[in-house]
Amino acid sequence: MNIQQQNGIGHKKSLKQNGHYVEPSWPSIETWDDVIPLPRLSFKRSAWIVFTLAVLCFANSYDGDFVFDDSEAVTGNKDLKPETPLLSLFHHDFWGRKLDSKTSHKSYRPLTVLTFRWSYSLAGGLFPMNFHIINIILHGIVSVLMLATFSLLMGGCEVRDGRPVFGCPRAALFSGVLFAVHPVHTESVAAVVGRADLLCALFFILSFLCYVKACLKDVDDESLYRPSTASILWLIVSMLLCALSVMCKEQGITVIGIISAYDILIICKIDLLETIGFKSQTETIKADEQEFVKPWKKCLLFRHIILLISGLIILTTRWRIMGSTTPTFQVFDNPHSFVNGSLYRALNYNYLYKSLSMEIMVVIVFWIILASILFTSLNGILTQQKRNVTMALAFLIIPFLPATNLFFRVGFVIAERALYLPTAGFCIIVVTGVSKLCQDKEKRE
Repeated sequence: MNIQQQNGIGHKKSLKQNGHYVEPSWPSIETWDDVIPLPRLSFKRSAWIVFTLAVLCFANSYDGDFVFDDSEAVTGNKDLKPETPLLSLFHHDFWGRKLDSKTSHKSYRPLTVLTFRWSYSLAGGLFPMNFHIINIILHGIVSVLMLATFSLLMGGCEVRDGRPVFGCPRAALFSGVLFAVHPVHTESVAAVVGRADLLCALFFILSFLCYVKACLKDVDDESLYRPSTASILWLIVSMLLCALSVMCKEQGITVIGIISAYDILIICKIDLLETIGFKSQTETIKADEQEFVKPWKKCLLFRHIILLISGLIILTTRWRIMGSTTPTFQVFDNPHSFVNGSLYRALNYNYLYKSLSMEIMVVIVFWIILASILFTSLNGILTQQKRNVTMALAFLIIPFLPATNLFFRVGFVIAERALYLPTAGFCIIVVTGVSKLCQDKEKRE
């Protein structure tokens, strides 16, 4: 039985889910993708649409000036000047200060600064137009890569001639367009310092795509499902791209969490709550499914060992580069994190400054909705749509974790550029919701 039948794509009366046979009671991928009111296009056409919209929406920033943090990271950064030795970039932070300085924020982003230096050299000085045009083009490229990512996240990975098929073309295009034109990306694209987020996202997505490629070893003309082999070369390339993403912005390390979630939920289709005993297992009717150690499980474990080791190496290296010390922030950098008492800090992180106000109701409703989506996506049989929503939540939450102040104090109060990658999860949730509404409308008609 191929994966299309396992996911309810075929017309079988029963299907296998995590080793168990269950009755399909949800729409197939084709069904919920078809109801979206968009044309079914090839990947190339969709890519051109997404790239064009991404560029057009932010084209009016091409003649903008240097703003806000640009004064520190660009105009006042000596590392951009040709007289500064190139190797100095790898010993300085994002702002051009020495990493061992007490005033350094330890923002180690040498590849981003290297592109600033390249822009400076290309333009022959600090001419903002050159910097802005590169940012706009980068956003267009990232949006196209996001289109491929949305296809893999929402449609799974079907293979033809050793290459992934453009799955869920309507849903992927809808998500790609939303990501390309979302106004929350204004800071990341229009501000020159936002290039750190653009480059981080670029290598982040490439790392994810290369990991999927690694799982395609020995897979031809079928759907990628619980592979028992993996390409060592592509795994290494994926982790190297992860390291490059981290060298553009710290957020890049979170791609390991996204990769792990995708491997478990989409590629191997494991129900974690069922596996660890929080959900009752449905009846297994094949004796061979009782065997615990299977080739695909060994390969899954091997891939996660690679992820763990790579993550530890990247984090350890980063820690040593920082001088094995955390950055020292002042109260004016992030006053919320200096408030006494965990409760008051939590309220301030949610931007609630009064005990009783309408704002607190908005925040409470937001957390209730988020918790409801998470509960619904994990409860019961994990259908393809539920897996999509779970992956959307992973994309929404995991890349945002470094900016939450949960694990360490960050150097800003609020920054929309921190939402550049998490927006991908939001787009998937919106598109899945639209698809559900369209399905309900068709049923009523």
